[in-house]
Amino acid sequence: MKWFGNKMPVIGIDTGNYNIKTSSFCFTSGFQEVPKDASFEHMLSFGETCYALTEERLPIRMDKTENEDFLILSLFGIGKELVKNKVSPGVYDAILSVGLPPGFLTAGKLRDNLRAYYNREFFFEYNGNIYTLRVKK
Repeated sequence: MKWFGNKMPVIGIDTGNYNIKTSSFCFTSGFQEVPKDASFEHMLSFGETCYALTEERLPIRMDKTENEDFLILSLFGIGKELVKNKVSPGVYDAILSVGLPPGFLTAGKLRDNLRAYYNREFFFEYNGNIYTLRVKK
């Protein structure tokens, strides 16, 4: 994670079918829904649901925008980066640098879907830290 103008985090994330990679972390592309009062090492609340990471990866997908699975995995990666870099809970404008599978580079519709998938505001809680991330680019 870097900072743009000391105000806006720039977070790189590669949403691979096997692993999710950030500049500091690599973890299996798998999660499960858990009760809100559960206790896991990595917990994410997004919407009305809580999730925990697992070692069982999701099925391979060419179009990762067909549901919120890879968004949830991305938010785990983003949360991990924010906490590691001691970013206080709060509201942040951010730039996401998302790795694209080779098929996305030549398929305009897939590329455009991915851009729309991330280019919005996210309210989530990662391990007790509450963030609002407004993706600007």
